[in-house]
Amino acid sequence: MAKRILLVDDAAFMRMMLKDILTRNGYDVVGEAENGNIALTKYMELKPDLVLMDITMPECDGLTALKNITKEDCKANVVMCSAMGQQGMVIEAIKNGTKDFIVKPFDPERIIEAVKKVIGWFSKGSKIKAFREIGKPCWLFVKSWWKSLLIVYGTINTRDKLSDNML
Repeated sequence: MAKRILLVDDAAFMRMMLKDILTRNGYDVVGEAENGNIALTKYMELKPDLVLMDITMPECDGLTALKNITKEDCKANVVMCSAMGQQGMVIEAIKNGTKDFIVKPFDPERIIEAVKKVIGWFSKGSKIKAFREIGKPCWLFVKSWWKSLLIVYGTINTRDKLSDNML
């Protein structure tokens, strides 16, 4: 099961772009909000693993929403998005519990880096499944490495057929 993310930005285009980047990288966007008031409501309803939120929005800005979300859940993971020149707001966001921030215009690699830094990639239940999928090539490498090591140290005669049963 992928990590669950709530996107908060007043620009539908930005939410769409973020959603595309996140879903292509294995994350699940479970909700979207266009202002801080809706973000708080959706956060309480959905309990996402991460909120990716713009600072400047109408009705209720990102800083106010951050304060409200962290008041309700002190363990909330929030990454703020800001435009260049909003250093004061970024500092205020950090003081109020944001875990990281991303500067617009977005660099897809930076978005994924920030998300991974805060919440990682897999939920608890999916780590085993991921290991099963990722572990197969790793195991093949380890077996291959181990066989090479045995050959080098003379444990296996190079004329013998190397089979999976030997390990």
